Amino acid sequence: MPVTESDFNELKTRVSRLEKASINNTETITWMAGMLGTIKAVQDKHTERLDGIDGRLDRIDGRLDGIDSRLNRVEAEITGLRKDMPSIVADAVREVMRTP
Repeated sequence: MPVTESDFNELKTRVSRLEKASINNTETITWMAGMLGTIKAVQDKHTERLDGIDGRLDRIDGRLDGIDSRLNRVEAEITGLRKDMPSIVADAVREVMRTP
């Protein structure tokens, strides 16, 4: 089957459109690759920030554990002082009463 001039022109037009579409697709894929790279860089930066925040939170937790144990010691000392207070006051009153 011979190709006529109009068939050839139609094929030429189709090839031209396909080439333009291919170039457009290539540009779009290049843009998407760049955008995905940018998104990944931003995510990595946020992940690094979150890792830093996690480290700081771990340090704060450690400090709070230390404070908690110190508060327990203070509470124990106050409880002991509360138990010893009557005898301390009684000893002080006896000492004052003995002195002329």
